[in-house]
Formats: sequence, C-alpha cells, structure tokens
Amino acid sequence: MSQKPRNEDFDWQEQVGARPWRLRPRNPKWALLAGYAVSQVVGFGAIALVTLIFSQFNWSRMGSAATWTAGILGWSQFLLVPFGMGFVAVYFWIDENAPARGFHAKGRIGGSSFFNTLIACVGAGVVLREGVICLLIVIPILWIAMELGIRSGAHFWRKNPFLSVSLVPLFLLLVYAEATSPPTQNFAVSTEFHSNASPAALWKYAANYPRNPHPANGWMWKMGLPMPMESRGEAKVGGRRDVGLSGGVSIGAKVVVAQRNRRLEFVIDRQPQHPEIVHHFVLERGRIELVPDGRGGTILRGTSWYRLNVAPVAYFNWWGAGVVHQTHARVFGWMDELARRDEG
Repeated sequence: MSQKPRNEDFDWQEQVGARPWRLRPRNPKWALLAGYAVSQVVGFGAIALVTLIFSQFNWSRMGSAATWTAGILGWSQFLLVPFGMGFVAVYFWIDENAPARGFHAKGRIGGSSFFNTLIACVGAGVVLREGVICLLIVIPILWIAMELGIRSGAHFWRKNPFLSVSLVPLFLLLVYAEATSPPTQNFAVSTEFHSNASPAALWKYAANYPRNPHPANGWMWKMGLPMPMESRGEAKVGGRRDVGLSGGVSIGAKVVVAQRNRRLEFVIDRQPQHPEIVHHFVLERGRIELVPDGRGGTILRGTSWYRLNVAPVAYFNWWGAGVVHQTHARVFGWMDELARRDEG
C-alpha cells in the first residue's frame, strides 16, 4: 500500500515555474538601493503628513520650510518616522532564503542603518533647511530609532509579512496622534558669576556694552551657532536692550524692570532668525541681578526663560541649558572686564 503524499509535496508554484510576486528586487544590489530609496520616500511622506496636520490641512502653507519643521519637532519626527523608515528598509534588505544571523537577522543583503540616517539628515538639511548643529545633535536619536526599526522589521518580515503590512495604519495613527498634541515646555536657567567690580560699575553695561572681541570658546559657537557680541539699549523701564549676535542676527527686548545697580529685567519681542534656533528654541524673558558680595565685589546672577518646541524634552534641554549657561558666562565675563577696566 503506497504512502499518502503530503500536501507540501504538491508545490504548484514549483511545478509551473511560477514565483510569488514581491516588491523586493531579486538583484541584491537593486534591493539594497530600493531599501534606501523607499524608506526615504516613506520618511518624508510621514513628515509631510505631520506638516499637513500642523498647518491644519492648509495646502498653501506647505511650501514654507518653517511649516515643514512646524516650529515643533517631537516624537513623530525623531522616533516614529525613523523607526518606520528602518522597518520599511529592511523589507528590501533581508533574504528570506538565508539563515538569520543573530538578533539582527538581515540575511545576506544587509544594509546600513547609519548610512540611511545620514541620507535622511542630508535630506533634512536640504529640504527642511535644518542647521548642521541641530542635525549633529539629533543623529544619535535618529540612528537608534532607525536601528530599532530595522531589527523589529527583520523579525516581522520573516515571521509574518501580512502582520507587518497591517502595522502601517497603526504607525500612521501614532504619527497623527502625536502630531495633534505637540510637545512644548518652558524652562528657566540661572547662572552666577563673581566679579571684583562694584555693582555701580557693572550696571553701566547691563543693557549697553561694546563689541566683544574674544573668540568663541564652545564647539557649537565655533560651528556657527550665534553667540552674543554686543548690546545696544538703555537700562530704564520702556527702554530697549537689543543684542547683536554673530552671523548677523540679533535679539530684541523691552526693559520692564530697572532697579539701578540692582536688577534689570526684559521681555523678548524679537527672536533670532537663525536655522539653528528659529521655532525650536523660543526666548521669552531675561533678568540680570547685581548682588553685593560684602567685600566690594558683585555676584552677577542671570536668568533666562525659554520654551522648547522639541521632544524628547529632557535630551534637548540638556543641550539648550548648556548653551544658555555659556551665553550668560560670556556676557558676564565681558561686563566684568569692562567694569574693572573703568575702575582702574
């Protein structure tokens, strides 16, 4: 009695020479390029969706680079979008006929999450006009998210391709949900600086000081981040305090509190128009306090209030607070030098 053949013995596709249709090219080189290209299209398509949501579906505003960054960068742009890009890219990079290699499991074709991240950053610089410093700061986050997407996608595409496709609507829903509740948080950063000059000598330069000739002493400033150079204004209520920055940009402020030799407080009414700062980092208020140290010197205390329109907030505020402290120190150091020079 003959044994009943198993179902898998009847492979009709093999019998007729048919191959299942796949979007993935059979040539490994073309598959590699397709992974890069399609994932970039998906990424910028997702960014366009977020932009459309932020612009309240006003198509006339889509041509503005400021609208594309939406002034607010959150989990969608830095985590969800690169994760989705990696998830899509690895579909083209895995070889289902090759054995999985450890947790990464991309098979023979492979592909570089870091190179894909660099392509995305170059595209953001060209299309969204993001600054170099901003891109350097976000590369670690984008790379980690991209790599997680690749690792997750390699597992899903091998085990259950249909389930992988069904995750696309969920991904778009998460992007939409995050875009409709954008991150924004306020901060206050204070810095203290001791000067041997008297409060009266320092007060002269609280709102008005000449150009600072000292070079940049921080890597961000050396790479082009605007740093304070000079200030023009009057230390009186209703007066101006306009600070000129490097790179031809400036910050405008109106004085709201002026207690001679004690405290100067001002409200920012003109933001610096620079791609490294605009929209993402919003200055709101500033204060300079002059506290006698009891020995003829002064403790300068500077406080800046600002708003961050980026997420994850803790990560970006770590960078932002550092820049604010450096800015305070540069201004106070120059005020101290000028005041001590006046006092002989």
